[in-house]
Amino acid sequence: MKEYQGQNFTGALLEPQNLESMLNAESDFPPDVAGDISLLEKERSHMTAEANPVGSIPQAVNGELPKPGFQLLIDKLGERLAYERSGVRLYDAALAKAKGFKMPALCEEFQHLRDEEAEHMAMVEKAINQLKADPTAMTPCADVSGVLGMGIIQVLTDPRTTMPQVLEALLTVELTDNAAWETLIELAAQNGLVEIAEAFMDALKQEQEHLIIIKKLLAEALSLKPSKNAFYYVFADDRGWAIKKQGASRASGHFKNKKEAITKALELSENAKAGVIIHYQ
Repeated sequence: MKEYQGQNFTGALLEPQNLESMLNAESDFPPDVAGDISLLEKERSHMTAEANPVGSIPQAVNGELPKPGFQLLIDKLGERLAYERSGVRLYDAALAKAKGFKMPALCEEFQHLRDEEAEHMAMVEKAINQLKADPTAMTPCADVSGVLGMGIIQVLTDPRTTMPQVLEALLTVELTDNAAWETLIELAAQNGLVEIAEAFMDALKQEQEHLIIIKKLLAEALSLKPSKNAFYYVFADDRGWAIKKQGASRASGHFKNKKEAITKALELSENAKAGVIIHYQ
């Protein structure tokens, strides 16, 4: 990739003699519509109050609406299916980038992550079918998810972006992925769908690994020194919930519930400048 050093003239402070003229241009060339930002905010508030929601929950295969308790789950499953499908395409784009930069080791990593995203997509589709819903339907959250992802795909497919920029975009994807799987697990468990929740736990474990991999690759791409600090793992065992530091032979502590364990793990990680990985099992 070619580099163009010293050709960025976007800063106003580079031309202080013209700064006053730039500021005066606001009055010389006023907006086409009179008013200030308060009118825009007022109009946005008005439109928000009057607007219909983004789509609606689709009917089940039998033509009926899902039960009230399942509607949010169906919506979020549709969102996850759309996101995982996009994830496959995003890693396809990242693979093309890595090939263009002639990075075979990175291609191998991206291919691994891409294949697991495809597995997760199939997992969500199976869950939707089990609930007698339609995996081809566009749910409201799936619609919004597609809009959110537009900027990421633009970064990955722009031939000008560097590999660190690509990895930062993928970091955004993986952070969202982790949080979304946690939500799905909670929703499935609340609706008594134990098998689906357990399957999603496996997906979350892989997504946590994805996050670690992307963070590591980004650190290497930015030439950052690798951290010597280990992770703290939060996991369920026969005594409730436990915390164990990476590499330790036994748990650092046991807790009555997940919330207490996570709180303590975050406290320990902050003091040690380490990370936290939560296992939902």
